[in-house]
Amino acid sequence: MKKENSMEYASFFLRIIAVLIDIFVLYVPLTIIDMIFGPSSILSLGLNIVLWGVYTSYLLSGSWKSTVGKKVLGLEVVGLNMEQLTFKEAIHRYVISLASYTLMLPLFLMFFTNKKQTFHDYYAKTIVVDKYKTNGLKVNKEIVQIRKYLMKIVFIVLIVFGIPLSIYAYYFIGYAKSLNEQREYAYKIIHNVKDYNNTTLDNYQQKLMGVSKVFIEKNNEYLLFKSKVQEEILLDCVRRELKLLGDDECFRNARYFVKNVRNRQIYDNEEKIKTVKKNEKLYFKTYSKFDFELIQTSLEQVKVDWGIDMCKENTLVDEVYQSFLFIYLSRQHYDRDNISSNVWLKQFIKYEPKIWESFLRNNKDGNNE
Repeated sequence: MKKENSMEYASFFLRIIAVLIDIFVLYVPLTIIDMIFGPSSILSLGLNIVLWGVYTSYLLSGSWKSTVGKKVLGLEVVGLNMEQLTFKEAIHRYVISLASYTLMLPLFLMFFTNKKQTFHDYYAKTIVVDKYKTNGLKVNKEIVQIRKYLMKIVFIVLIVFGIPLSIYAYYFIGYAKSLNEQREYAYKIIHNVKDYNNTTLDNYQQKLMGVSKVFIEKNNEYLLFKSKVQEEILLDCVRRELKLLGDDECFRNARYFVKNVRNRQIYDNEEKIKTVKKNEKLYFKTYSKFDFELIQTSLEQVKVDWGIDMCKENTLVDEVYQSFLFIYLSRQHYDRDNISSNVWLKQFIKYEPKIWESFLRNNKDGNNE
């Protein structure tokens, strides 16, 4: 056994470089996990923690006594008496290290201990040895030289980019927090909709209430699509009526009608607010499937076909929407044999079977020629 004073312990910078190398090694699997489950999901976070744990614990308890990053730099993690760690001891060290890396401050404990132990080293009773500087071990001078260059590069990068990035991150996080607070407030504010004392606008308000109710309560691609399209139909009618009433800001005030009916139904109800956020994400996630440009051109055609009748008080929004659907469907290519591969189409057929059958009768091969 070597004497303690013959040992050299790994420096702070070497350990940081080792961690950066390990991040590079695990970058691909960690990214794949985030892509599959979402970077902010709890499942993704849990799998990342497990992957890191298995990676570090397996390698530290193996013959290397090091992760890939530490191996490259000539560092080894061992017990206080230079003994190899068991897998159980390596896991124990990793679990404690989660607190160190989360809080950051415990990492700097190594500057105040004789053996340069961090918080997790101290409580796991481990040390990180620099084997290329430990007396009695064969030193590879080329590797030692490469390490020196790496340390210089990392130091320069931290000075040149670290400080500006830290300042930027500080202000960016503050700005993002401010935007989030504004967004949270936007879900709860009850917009002041001017009292026009107009029965037609009151009628649109009631219809918008019903359309918004579907969007709030239904987590379904087709029903979200339907409510959004019907909202646009009613919105155009509200805008037209406001224009007839001489409203100079008819476009902005029409949007307030939509916001008002939505927020009146979710005001001070956290569960409904969460549902609306979830449904908005689902809607925009499938935006490309909906083909927004095609939606707009189909809506324009509906306005031409219906004319002033589209906004008459006795006109049902479902009838206008049905006309829109015929135009929208006829401009796309649908294969009846591959319905199962299109979630939106499957849901549409379930909720609108008569419209689908009528569409197929008018397009016998199910496709737009």
